[in-house]
Amino acid sequence: MRVSDLSAKLADSLGQQRRYLDADGCSTRYDFSTEHWRRLVDAGKAPQPTRFGRLVRWFVPELEEWEAAGCPPIRQVKGGKR
Repeated sequence: MRVSDLSAKLADSLGQQRRYLDADGCSTRYDFSTEHWRRLVDAGKAPQPTRFGRLVRWFVPELEEWEAAGCPPIRQVKGGKR
């Protein structure tokens, strides 16, 4: 059994909400593939993650705030000049 599975069961048994989600959790929450979720983040269309060493996680209240605002782009990407 993976550590993430154990921590999920522990959080469920204690009745606590998860405060951070990994890329798989975010992709499940928004019904995207994990790769699509990562592309949205890279393009600046989804919130940037918090890093804990090598761990990459998204703060759930920040995701909820982004949802409440209508999921706007996080940063504006300038187009190239011709």
